[in-house]
Amino acid sequence: MERAELNLQLEEVNVADLSQYLQEKLLIECKASLQWNNQICNEISVLLDKSLTERAITNLVKNADKYGESEVYVCMVKIVDSIVVSVEDNGKGIPPQQQANIFEPFYQINDGNQKAGFGLGLAIVKEIAQLHGGSVVVSDSKYGGAKFDLTLPIKH
Repeated sequence: MERAELNLQLEEVNVADLSQYLQEKLLIECKASLQWNNQICNEISVLLDKSLTERAITNLVKNADKYGESEVYVCMVKIVDSIVVSVEDNGKGIPPQQQANIFEPFYQINDGNQKAGFGLGLAIVKEIAQLHGGSVVVSDSKYGGAKFDLTLPIKH
């Protein structure tokens, strides 16, 4: 992953339109049942790198689709001065002792059931979040798998 590849190019983005576009795109691409809940009103436009934000959310949803059992849950909300995108699945989750490492390039969980990949998706999500001045964290999902919260500060 080369940093030059991820140059931030901010533009005014309507968050509801972005959510709708990603929902339609990912409903087609995911094997799992995708439950999408956008709680952001139509009027909210923020400065984001649209392409990189799409990439980060897509990476999170596709990981949930890949490692979850059969369901992926996405929720987009505005909390204070940030947009938070939560992506959860009903898979086995991520062992607590490995949660700190999953955002490192090329790191993959070795659970004996190796899925194809290079271990770059979450590292790229972290890089995109940081470029925006935000963050990504992992925790346990109420559905049994992993929950990722991508937080992007609202800039006007």
